[in-house]
Formats: sequence, C-alpha cells, structure tokens
Amino acid sequence: MKLLYIGANWPQPWVTAAGLRTFDIIKALIKIGYEVEFFTIKKPNVQQIKSIKTLDIRFGHLQANNDKHFRYIVKNPNICIFDTAKIEEMFGHKVYEYFPDCKRIIDTQDLHSLRLQRKKAVEEGKSMEEVMKLQLDWKDEMTCREFASILRSNSIITSSTYEIELISNIFPHVNSVWLPFFYDDELIAKNRVDYTQNTDRENFVWIGNFMHEPNVDALEFMIKNIWPKIHAELGCEFHIYGANCPKEDKFSAPGVVVKKTMGSTKALAKYRCLLSYLRFGAGIKGKITDSFYYGLPVLTTSIGAESINPFPGFVEDDPDKYANLAIKLYNSPDIYSYQQQAFDLMSAKFSKSANEGTLEKHLKSFTTHPIQNILFSETIRSSVYFAKYIEMKTNKELMNTD
Repeated sequence: MKLLYIGANWPQPWVTAAGLRTFDIIKALIKIGYEVEFFTIKKPNVQQIKSIKTLDIRFGHLQANNDKHFRYIVKNPNICIFDTAKIEEMFGHKVYEYFPDCKRIIDTQDLHSLRLQRKKAVEEGKSMEEVMKLQLDWKDEMTCREFASILRSNSIITSSTYEIELISNIFPHVNSVWLPFFYDDELIAKNRVDYTQNTDRENFVWIGNFMHEPNVDALEFMIKNIWPKIHAELGCEFHIYGANCPKEDKFSAPGVVVKKTMGSTKALAKYRCLLSYLRFGAGIKGKITDSFYYGLPVLTTSIGAESINPFPGFVEDDPDKYANLAIKLYNSPDIYSYQQQAFDLMSAKFSKSANEGTLEKHLKSFTTHPIQNILFSETIRSSVYFAKYIEMKTNKELMNTD
C-alpha cells in the first residue's frame, strides 16, 4: 500500500525530538511494508536531503496553494498522514477531492492550541496548578481550526495521553492512538547496564531547541528565579545545550555555561541531573525521555511530566521548593532512586517493539463519521476557498511578471 506523508518541515532527527519521532515513524511504516512518500512545504538544504535519502523513499518539495503541482506530484495514495492540523488544513481538501478512498490521518505532534492557551495563562500570571487545569477556549480561532482538522480526519496520532483523553471526552467518536518515541530495545537494555552504576556525574544540564517558545521561557525563568539559589548553595555549573542556541550573553549568569549543540545525547550520561522547569507546553518532552534513556535523573514540573505515568523522576512546581529539592538531591544517593523505573518505562512504553506494533494495528482501524463529510461541505470550507484565492492571486502575479 502507498502512504503519503506531508510534513510542515523536513524531519531533522539531529535537531528536535519531534524530528526524530517523525523519522522513526517513517522507518516503522517502511518496516511494516508501506511504500512511503514524503513531501513538505519547505525547500530542503543539503543536510536535510542527505538525511532523508538514508530512508530510501520518494521525497520532495510540495508547493502550497498550487493545485496543478499537487496533482502532478501526488500519485494515488491509500493513506495520507498530515504532520499537524496546519498541514491538513492546507492539503486535506485536495486529498479528499482527488483521492476519495484515501484514509486521512493527522499526527498532531501536540495540540498547538493547548500550548498557546497555556502560554497565555502563564503570561496572565496564572499558577502552575491553574495552567494544568486550564480548559480549552472554544471561542479561540486556533482551537476551532485545529479541532475542525481533527474531526475531518479518519484518525489521529498523538504523543500525549492527556490530549487523547481531552479529545475523547469531547468527541468520543474520534479514532486516536498514543504513539510517542521509538527508542532501540537493545540499546535500552545496554544503557541500563552501562549507566545504572554510573554515579560519577557532576553539574546540572538542560537541552532543547531554542526555536521552541516553552524552552526559551523555561530557561529565562530558571536562570533568573531558581538557578541563583542553587548555584549559591552548591557552586556547581548549569550546562545549556540546544539547536539554534542564542548568543552566550543571553543566559549570562554565574555558573551558567552555554554549550550550544550537543553532538550526541550520550553526553547526558555525564551529568548529575536534568533541570527542566517548563511553565507551559504540550505533549511528551524529548529532553525528558532522552534523560531516562541515559540514566539521567530528572527534576521537572507538572508540564514536563505530563503524559508519562507513573513518572520516574522528581516533580515540583513551586520555584522555591524546586530550588530546594535540586540542592537536596544533588549530593544525595536518593537522586538515583528512580533509575530502574525509568528504564522499565522506556522498555514498556517508549521502545520500537512497543510502538511499531501499535502503529501497525492502528493503520487497520480507521473510522468514518458523518461529521467528516459535513466539515468538507461547500458551505463551511472557508479555508479551502482561501487557499484557492491565494493560488489564483499567486498565478496572476506570476503572469504579470512574464
């Protein structure tokens, strides 16, 4: 069977956890037996082309708002996965119109509307408890558009059990599946041996893409409000890694060392603890599971621990208590008390063997519902007509330049 995957970006497993997850999903689809084609609205650079070529699939740039190009490039898919609701909004109507038998899936990655509304709550001074209890605003345009995309589709894939529960409670007919990460089973077992006894670690660490707002907010808040107390007491360092890292002076503070990109996540194994004071966000955080993978203890917030149950680490939302807990744990053997549980969790829920089977089973269980056709009806497809308007406007401008 032919499977079309349309992405918002080229998957970059060396840059983001989301990129690695997309890469692993494609690998799993190939292993299951699908003929996968990957297209994205972004033009690739040399490194991205080199990376995608390792998958040995048909790939390319898919022009947005160009119907002729879409019909020329896309060849009779049986299944189409849209990488986020934004991509479904751009191309879902084309798949529906030209390939009516094709099943449509959205990989939400995480609910963008939830993340943005949590950000707004933080900016309004809401407590972490209030942020976690936040209910979606159904008058919010992003929320309505994102859920319209979900309801138009035959199925959704998400990395968050919390979001599956949220969607199912409101729209129980939606066919959804939890599909987090695909860590190698043999390496999980090897790391359990190699890193369980590795207690000769020092300093705190952070890792995350700096193009992601929750990461930047977390670091700025941490360095201003939490780190000074930890550093004054312990005198250790806080090492910062991440793609698109800003200039060092942005996070200038005693004990803070900006390391920029981490060549290999194996470097996490030399640190004492991951500090991840996330105040908003959505979905499972790759920095958290990467830490578990290398036996690195984690101290985070309720946002950071979301959808990982039971959470094999330390959770604290109050900034002062967070700093005190970091100080208490740093020189205590208790900091390693969750290591074995973390490796157990990785094997049970975040391994290739666990999630490849889940994906294969899910791709055989599509649902249809009248709401899918209703939301594609002529009278309410404003996004379709806006796309057609952009296409006509673009074509007219091109003609005028000839």
